[in-house]
Amino acid sequence: MRVKNDIVIDIETMGTDDDARIVSIGALIFNPAGDVEKDSLPRLEIFLDHGSQVNRRVDPGTMVWWEKTAGEEARKRAFSTDVTRVSLEDALAQLRAFYRKHTPNNSWACAPDFDMGILENAYKSIGENFPTQFWRYRDVRTIEDFVFKGNQRKPGGVAYVGGVAHDALDDCIMEAKVVQLAYKKLHK
Repeated sequence: MRVKNDIVIDIETMGTDDDARIVSIGALIFNPAGDVEKDSLPRLEIFLDHGSQVNRRVDPGTMVWWEKTAGEEARKRAFSTDVTRVSLEDALAQLRAFYRKHTPNNSWACAPDFDMGILENAYKSIGENFPTQFWRYRDVRTIEDFVFKGNQRKPGGVAYVGGVAHDALDDCIMEAKVVQLAYKKLHK
């Protein structure tokens, strides 16, 4: 039986509320029965222009977290001026087009109520709906805890494949790896 492709989404933000300003969006199409390290996977990485989000909030505590906890490489990537940044509307249009092109079955995130919740709010702010239904949301942390009893995306974990923590696309790759390893373990 062929397993349909899913999507994993990760966002980096300047806050934790639904109306938080979005720094970047990562998305990765993957097959839960595949291997993220070997497969050539469609991916999307979008950096947002902070000035285009004047109606979205910046939380001072989150900005302190970015400064003190996130790590220098994550901070550089999130706030770099060397990348092309697009407006919120353009970013959401790109994500919608990515969904339409690849028609994923399920939408994974580490806490869908965070990533998808903020994205749902952003789509609502421009008069649109998130490009999939809420019943297609899946939680990476839940399956990770159920199958592996803890975070496997850190160095030493079975899903750690390198990259930079708190980089939206790098996080997507490790989150997809968790789902794939869990799928294989549960379908032995």
